[in-house]
Amino acid sequence: MPSISDMYRLLAALFALVAISGAVYSINDLVDVDSDRAHPVKRARPLAAGEASRFGVVVLALFCVVVAVGIMQFLTSEVYLPIGIYLIMNVAYSFGVKQIPYLEAAVVAFGFGLRLLVGSMILQINLSQWLLGCVFFGSLMIVFGKRLSEAANHPNSRRKVLARYTLPALTIVSRLAGLMLMAIYVGWFFEIVNSGTQRSMAPLLLSIVFLGALVARYLAVVRNPISESPELLAVRDRSMLLLGILWLACFMLGYV
Repeated sequence: MPSISDMYRLLAALFALVAISGAVYSINDLVDVDSDRAHPVKRARPLAAGEASRFGVVVLALFCVVVAVGIMQFLTSEVYLPIGIYLIMNVAYSFGVKQIPYLEAAVVAFGFGLRLLVGSMILQINLSQWLLGCVFFGSLMIVFGKRLSEAANHPNSRRKVLARYTLPALTIVSRLAGLMLMAIYVGWFFEIVNSGTQRSMAPLLLSIVFLGALVARYLAVVRNPISESPELLAVRDRSMLLLGILWLACFMLGYV
């Protein structure tokens, strides 16, 4: 059970990552300001709408980096490397990687794995390779699904990377990522079974069914316009919301 001090450090790491993300998003808005002005939704962003100056955004980005560095002084030095990689990787993404199909999606998905790694270092727990694999391929499925929705609903988008994808290819890779997610999750289940660990196997077995149904439902509606915002899809699609709750309940009953 994590101690109070562990939770404080975890919260500090969260704020550091949020500050780093703030710097990255500010840089990204600077780079994309012209294309954002032509986007039906992104044109409302402060910089694209002319409500913020370029100089102000640069100052904000630097401030976020300073805040992140200050917070990191209270954390174990082990997290410096993954947080540094996270920053460098996302800056590289903003300045060119995001124009490289498939690699740009992998970078976004890898970022979620880095956040998980930082959390495990703060709590000083061994990070399960199965969990890391599920997070990576689950994130990859969602990123490819988001690109598929964008490409299907905005064929004339000024987002350059979309022109380098095809709808059939995006459909295939999103499904492959979903299959990998399920394969790793099932592999984790059988490792639990073979290890003889005292777990409630029936709820865990049911969790496989519900997770599979959740993945299938996501892939079935992925071309809908709302899939461009996965967080909105998760709460507005009642089937996904119900399947997600059922999966989490079974997972908690079986594993915790």
